[in-house]
Amino acid sequence: MVKKFNIVNRGCMLFFFCFVLYFNNSVSANSDYIDNSYIITMKEEGVSGEISEELIHKFPDIKFEFINDIGVIKIHGNNEEITQKVLSYINKMYAVDSVSKDKRIYIPETKIDNSKVDKNNFVDSQYKYFGFTPSFMPNGLYTRWQWNIDAVTANKKSYEFQMGNHEVTVAIIDSGIDPNHPDLKNNIVAGGKSFIPGDESINDNTGHGTMVAGIIAANGDLKGIAPNTGIAPYKVLNSEGGQSTWVIKAIIQAVDDGHEIINLSLGTFLSLKNKEEKALIKAYNRAINYAHKKGALVVASAGNQGIDLSNPRKVSEQLGILNDEQKYAPGGLNSALSVGAVDKNNKFENYSNYGWMLDVTAPGGDFGPLYEKEGIVDVRHLILTTYPTYLPNYIAENGDLPRGYEFSYGTSLSTPTVSAVAALILTEYKEEKSKNLSIDEIQNIMYQTTLKVGTNRKEKLSGRGTVDAYEALKLINNK
Repeated sequence: MVKKFNIVNRGCMLFFFCFVLYFNNSVSANSDYIDNSYIITMKEEGVSGEISEELIHKFPDIKFEFINDIGVIKIHGNNEEITQKVLSYINKMYAVDSVSKDKRIYIPETKIDNSKVDKNNFVDSQYKYFGFTPSFMPNGLYTRWQWNIDAVTANKKSYEFQMGNHEVTVAIIDSGIDPNHPDLKNNIVAGGKSFIPGDESINDNTGHGTMVAGIIAANGDLKGIAPNTGIAPYKVLNSEGGQSTWVIKAIIQAVDDGHEIINLSLGTFLSLKNKEEKALIKAYNRAINYAHKKGALVVASAGNQGIDLSNPRKVSEQLGILNDEQKYAPGGLNSALSVGAVDKNNKFENYSNYGWMLDVTAPGGDFGPLYEKEGIVDVRHLILTTYPTYLPNYIAENGDLPRGYEFSYGTSLSTPTVSAVAALILTEYKEEKSKNLSIDEIQNIMYQTTLKVGTNRKEKLSGRGTVDAYEALKLINNK
């Protein structure tokens, strides 16, 4: 969901910041397509070994990637002429459903002026009274910033029921994770990998994936919603963004690796009318449906453009694209559990996308009540989470917080909240009832225990309400 991350003018990317409601300005533009790369969806959801072997043998200069389980082939050639010849051959010889150019996927850009951060909000009177500064706070006092965790866990009362384990795991398809972060390293399980060619490391060089991970499973100076839950990083984003194919492949791999929850704090807009993008929409749907058939729940962010995703034609108009119909994927697809954002008071956030396909909301954070009129950023309304220990933090440094922690906001942070709650529901049910739960059953428990969000039109299109880990776990124990 970015080209670059600017807090003043920094080169790091962070997928979740989108308060200015800015999306990469090449939405559905030709510059977003990857040269000489195409996605082919076959009519049957499978690619036989015979087809794979024949194509590799016949076209040795073409790079093929086969996602056999969902009938998807990616081809990449050195030039368009050769690539078109291969496409023509495949269309002629095999039962092809649709063909699309592969498309980049970005983390939405944001600009936060660090000079607007009110530094007086970093240390409140309570901590001044006891003589603490942020640098010298006792262990665990960073958790006082975690209003978002407290809101969903009833001030951590949900921990009395369930904190998770490594038997139910969450796959984080994102920019990787800091594998040595003290709050995360004990919960990182085997099975993650990088899908970025030439980069085998799971190290997070943008910060986004590590932030997402902290919301789910931080267990140190910060606590996540499910602080004992296992997490696995599947790296599909770097400083230049990523490719839709990488995301689709990662979903399949994560499911095959046995992860029950898949977190996607990312997204892209795709055209329903442009034949160049139909195969991508179909491939995303097939990947998520594959996950569902295998019993894995896919949780995806709704995006940060502040628009109604219900009507693809109107979405296109809101994006400034004429005579088109745009769909947000994967978070705007029916097959994914779509997540929007609410603020500290459980009000729907202006930056969060909404619509009839939205399922639930969770805390996303914002700049606080003084920002709109006075331009003052109040960190008490942002969300503090984990951040790579080898990258400089920007907002948190105003309060002398050490590397490894950063403030942020957006639906990218709402989404792992829901993934964590889903993991807790599944873990608790397995332990208490000695039974597994279907995806529908997990969602039903979540829906029954949400906190309703407002009554205006936008809030009526914000799904079933805000998730509540404590109430969900209490419901399981009362059944």
